[in-house]
Amino acid sequence: MKRQGEALRIIFSRNNVNISDLAERMKMSRTTVYAWFDMTIVPYENLQKVSKALDLDVFELMRKELGLETFKKYNPVVVSEPKEKNLNLSQEEIPMQLKLDGHSETLDRLIEKLRVLNEALSHYSEATSR
Repeated sequence: MKRQGEALRIIFSRNNVNISDLAERMKMSRTTVYAWFDMTIVPYENLQKVSKALDLDVFELMRKELGLETFKKYNPVVVSEPKEKNLNLSQEEIPMQLKLDGHSETLDRLIEKLRVLNEALSHYSEATSR
């Protein structure tokens, strides 16, 4: 699969984008723009700036060039009901299931992990401030 930077270089070439003009419009150096061509993943914010500066849907062009169904900024957080339902629970009692970065957790379990992490950070902060 192509790197995003390689796809961006091809898109610029096909659309006769002048890198110097683009860099000037975006208030960046040419070197910075050229560096994107070597990147596996071009920062989303940069692609937004390019889209605006060129008045092109760079995301759609990248999607097509990379052969992707969709081109998204981040993997979305998917909220759904848990796979296994306890039929004795009311709808309000069924724990919400979150899928974040490919890992599925119930909301209660995620909150507990955050509580434990917060507690650990508090102890760390106290220990380092002595």
